[in-house]
Formats: sequence, structure tokens, C-alpha cells
Amino acid sequence: MDPGQGMNSEQEILEDDDVEEPSATPLWKYVTKISGETSSKGGGGGSKFICNFGCKTEPYTGSYSRVRAHLIGIKPGQKAQGVQLCPNITNTERELLKQEEMDATRIFGGNAKARKLPSNPSMNTGACQGNQSNNPSQIKGILDDMFKISTKEDVDQRIARCLYGNGIPFNVVRSPLWVDMVAAINNAPKGYKSPNYEKVRTTLLDKEQNKVRQALNPLMQDWSTHGVSIMSDGWSNIKNQQLFNIMAVSGGKAIFINGHDVSAVEKNATNIAELLFKAIDYVGPSNVVQVVTDNAANCKAAGAIIQRKYNHIFWSGCLAHTLNLLMKDIAKCEHPSLSFVDETYKRGKAVVKYIKNHSACQSLFKSFSSLELLKSKKTRFGHHFIVIQRLVKVRASLVSMALSKQWEYLRRTTSAPDQHDIVQQTVLDEDFWRKSKRVLKITKPIYKMLRFSDTDKPIIGEVYEQMDMMLGTIKDILSNDPVVCDLIHKRVVARWDKMNIPLHCLAYVLVPKYYTNSWLSNPAPGGVRRRKPHVDSEVQKGYPEAIEKMVVDPNEAAVIRLQISDFVSNKGVFSQPQAVTDRATMTALSWWHLYGGVAPELFSLALKVLSQSVNTSCAERCWSTYSYIHTVKRNKLNVDRAEKLVFVHYNHRLLSRYRDDCENFKNWDANPEEPNIEEDVVAMEERERVSLSDSEDESDSIPVSSQLTIVSSGSAPPCSTSSILGSSSGPSPSSQVSPMEQAKAQAQRRIEKARGKRQRK
Repeated sequence: MDPGQGMNSEQEILEDDDVEEPSATPLWKYVTKISGETSSKGGGGGSKFICNFGCKTEPYTGSYSRVRAHLIGIKPGQKAQGVQLCPNITNTERELLKQEEMDATRIFGGNAKARKLPSNPSMNTGACQGNQSNNPSQIKGILDDMFKISTKEDVDQRIARCLYGNGIPFNVVRSPLWVDMVAAINNAPKGYKSPNYEKVRTTLLDKEQNKVRQALNPLMQDWSTHGVSIMSDGWSNIKNQQLFNIMAVSGGKAIFINGHDVSAVEKNATNIAELLFKAIDYVGPSNVVQVVTDNAANCKAAGAIIQRKYNHIFWSGCLAHTLNLLMKDIAKCEHPSLSFVDETYKRGKAVVKYIKNHSACQSLFKSFSSLELLKSKKTRFGHHFIVIQRLVKVRASLVSMALSKQWEYLRRTTSAPDQHDIVQQTVLDEDFWRKSKRVLKITKPIYKMLRFSDTDKPIIGEVYEQMDMMLGTIKDILSNDPVVCDLIHKRVVARWDKMNIPLHCLAYVLVPKYYTNSWLSNPAPGGVRRRKPHVDSEVQKGYPEAIEKMVVDPNEAAVIRLQISDFVSNKGVFSQPQAVTDRATMTALSWWHLYGGVAPELFSLALKVLSQSVNTSCAERCWSTYSYIHTVKRNKLNVDRAEKLVFVHYNHRLLSRYRDDCENFKNWDANPEEPNIEEDVVAMEERERVSLSDSEDESDSIPVSSQLTIVSSGSAPPCSTSSILGSSSGPSPSSQVSPMEQAKAQAQRRIEKARGKRQRK
């Protein structure tokens, strides 16, 4: 026999002797019993023991319950054991001891005699076999089989299998509703079985819809104070059924009210108004401030019908839709000085279309660029700007591709060599790129304004000033081209006059920031000197009309006008030094909440006006929810059930933002509220179309900001990102141990030292 082999066998036997078998009283290992000494009081079976953590040199007296009370504390509802908690055990160590006690309770049920471990016949067949039967993995397997206990890894795998097998997006596990579901299953009665197919699609869905309505009540209670904007929009589902949904927006909170199947209804003004009347009655006519739709003629006519019935309600066109129409007006302009916009867009669109429609060209382009070309639909707001901006951003990659040998090879194999040559000529045409940059310079202020307005936030008070700033910026950009500047200015004013309503003028007057010296002293874009809002001639005419429309009582309207006079001049009740100072730093609603109470009539009006939104983006985003729920695979879903599912889904996302633990689920709610013109267009698209099926692979991608340089003909494709950046010589983040993990490991070592035995790793 090999001596080394004997030494190894002896070492294994010694290690196996140190392995502990499961016990119903695991905490005895962390104290030392004093042999031969028992309690002298009554002889109740108590023993004397000393804590291994060194908290006290004198022995304690008692049974296992006192050991547990000393090391981890008493159980909930248990009477005091007359022994103090060990001060030498840290919180981390105590949690580990509690987990060990819980594991023992789960296996033995709190009674060592209640469940005996099964005897293994192989234990009596020899020393070696006996040592093998004491292997921890074997004991654990016996216990799992005996009590039908699944490991965490097995449970995780079964959950993942359900996601994979049913095509459920990975983003679902980030949902707070997923966490609630797992917690409910853990606390479910023994033997719980999931509800069946019919119950989920009928009674439980109706019950959940009612629960969501109840959960929305606290948000709806603010409607009487802050007012409501009714938003509506139309859409066609996968069955080509015409749908019409209605939202209620107040203070930036968009609530889905209902949806209607209007396939068999003529889309005239009367029928649209009837649907909106139902929503107004649901919200309460006195709570509604305005109705916002798109700018179609039938919707505008429906708004006129509503205003005739409810004199205090305004109709307004969607601001984002108006700005999108403005960009189309500029692109369609046939004036020789402005016709280059449409020409440039069509040439750029042809480049994108050819590359996207030919897989070989698309694959070649991807070898030169980490960004993809964007092929935006006409229904997408600002699609002219989006397409050209991405082309300019990847110009270097396009030129490199057009000069490469692979591009020449594709020409010989393509079925449309003429189109191939046109694309190459466009990419290498310096005049095309010069005009593209000019188009972006002209349209960027409009697109920036479009992104600013494309939100549910209450920004109605800033719309007037932002439009003036947009015009001033365009004037600065086109200072050397007065003809083009005049053409664009006329089109902007024409669109603004169509959608501007007295409510915008009143909201503009009620913003405190616009009366501060810091604001008025800075010149506006275009070199125009800023003035107080109420001085503007158009505003002077508009805001009294809004007051007269919203306030029925003439006496109350007179009081409000006097209070506005004090507000715009910082006099009377608005002359407090701190109130004047905070005008420059606080938002309009925050300022009115803090200082508006001194003028209750104007305060109530200001809250209602400044809490309104200006576009129907929430109604359009709701169609993303519809398309997510009513898919090709679920095309048998009827409209009523789909409407219930959308109601529950959309409003649950709103309610999740008001949970106490909402900070833990930011990655799930993929709808950032702050639009930013400088961000990547892909990120804008993901925000526009709420990424309900966002995947981890997409969220973990790393954007590449560096542009590729132009290569000469015959050059190889550019190097990969990893070769450009180089490999990191420092330790990877995954190899660094967090402080929490270090503390847990230290606590584990102390516990093992207190136990006095080694465990097999």
C-alpha cells in the first residue's frame, strides 16, 4: 500500500469526523457545557453552560431555550427567559445563527423526537461505507427527499424555465408586482394551487380592475383642487378595429379611463364629442379644465361642441402634434430658398432605405459603425430631424464603407447597380452633408421644443415663453439669411395662432419666475429684451378672457383681477421679501403652494391652470400597451377584455411610482420623464415607445461615442472597440469583494471558531 495514499485516507477520515450531522438544537455548539453540574432549582433538566463568545466567565443555568435566548433572542410571543442577549455577537453573526436555527426548525419542526432521520443500511457495512454515508451532501439529499425540500437553485431554474418556455420578457422579474407575487406564494397556505385559466381571464381580472380603481382614489381626490385635462387619441389594433382611448391627466399623473371600439361609428364631430362627454361626466364637469386632442378638423369641431355645452372648458390641440406639422410645413415648402430641406431629406432617406433593405449592405455598414441607421415612420414626431441627425452622426462610417473594396464587390453582385451608385454619390457628396447640417441647424430648435412638450408634466405655464425663445433661436441661426428666416417665421406664427388659446396666456401670466429681475435682465434669444408677461399685447387680450370663462361669479372674477395686479407688481399680499426672492428658484406650483394662500381666490385658480398638460403623449403611449397586450398570438382577445387588461397594466405602472419601495424598481419603469435633445435618438425612441419587453442584453449594451476615421480604398474594416480601447490591467469589478460580503465572511469565521469544529467546503 502506498504510504501517501494511507495518509490521505487518514486525513479524509479525520475530516469526516469533524463534519456535523443535522441537529434540532444547533445552538448548543456555541456554548460549553460544564459536565456534572445541573440546576439545583427543581431539577428541571437544566444544565450549566458558558458562552463561547466570551461575554461572561460565570456559567449560565438553563435549558436550550435559554441558550437560544442568550445567543439570538427570544421568539415572538415567548416570555422572557431571564438571561441577557450576548453583547459580543454582532448583528451579522446573529443573523447567521438565526438562519441556522430556522433551518433546524424547518427540518425537525422544533422537536428532535418528532422526526427521526432515516437509518442507512450501508452504515453497518464497514468503516469506509459508514464514513461515506456521513457525507454532508448525502445527508442533505436524504433530508430533501424526506421532506420534499427544493434547493434555491432548483426553484430558480423552474422559474426561469417558465419564462423561457412561455416567451415572457426578462424585464418582468424587475417588476414590483413580481416581488409581490413571490412574497404571496411564500406566505400561501400549504398545498396552494394556482388559479385556472377561466378564473384568471374572468373573475380575477374583474376583481383586479376594481382594486386598481380603489387604489387610484387618492390620486383622483386631487382633481377638484388641481383640475383635469381630458386627453384622447385614436388607433387601429391588429384586427384593424378602430379604437378610441381617453386619459385623465392632472399634475403630471396620467390615468387611463377607458377605451372604446368605434369601428362601426362614423368619426364625425358629434360622435367624438359624445365619447368625450362620457369622460367629462366620469371625471366631473367642474373638475375638467380643458380637452386636448390632435389637430384634425373633426376633433376641433368636437371641441367646439363641448365648449358650447360647458362654457368653462377649453379645447386645445396637441402641442407636440402642432410642432410636428410645423416641421412638415417647412419640409414641404416649395420656395427656392427653402426647397433644399425636402431635397436633402429625400436623398438621405434613399440612402437609409437602400442600406436597410439590403442585408449585405447592412452587414457591411455594421462592420464600420456601432450605431444603426434609423428608418423612422412618418407618424413619428420629428422624423425628418431623426433620420438626418443619425446620418450626420455616422457620416465617417458611411464614407469609409463607400470607399472600401467590399462596397465595390457588392456593386458587382447587386441587382440594382444604379441605386448602388446613387447611394455612393450621395455619401461622397460634400454638398449633401453641408445641406444636412443646415437642415439640422434650422430644425433643431423646433425639435427641441417638441421634445420639451412631449411629456405629461404640467408645463402649460412655460409654453408661451418657450415658443418665443424658439423663434428667437431660429432668428439667431438665420441672421445671415433673412429670406429663409422670414419664411420659417411665418409658418411658426401661423401654426401657433391655430393652437394658442386664452388658457395659455393665463398660465403664462401666473408663472412667478417671469417677474424676477434675474430673468428680465437677461436678453432673450434673438436679441429681444424680455418683458413681464402681462405687458405683451396678445397676453393682455387673452388672460382676461380665460378668467371670465373659468370664473362664473363676476364678483369673484373682479377680486382675482385685483389679486393678479398685486401679483405681477410684487405688492400687497405678495410683497413678502422671501416670496419675492423664491420666485427665481422655485417652480410655479411649488411657489403658489407656499405663498398663494394669502390670496385664496387667485390661489385656487392658479393651481387649476398650472397643473395642466399640453399634449396627448400619454394617450399615444397607451397604444404601446395595447400592442404589447393584443399581439398576433393573442388576436382572439376581444376588445372589452383587452381594454380591462390595458386599464390594469397602464395604471399599475402609474401606481408603482408611488410605492414606498419605488426606488428599487426604476429599471422596470422604462419611461424617463426628462426629455433631452442631446441624448441618443435610440434612447429617445425607447422612451417614446415604452420598452415593455426590455431585455437584459439590450440594457447592458455599451454605447460607443468615438467616430471611426475615413479609410482609403482597399483598407480593412476598422478595428473592434476592444482593440481600440485596450484591455484593462486592473482587477475586474466582479473580483472585488464588497464591505458587506467581507463583514459576513468575518462573522462566519468567528462563528466557526466559537463552534470549535471545521466544516467541509
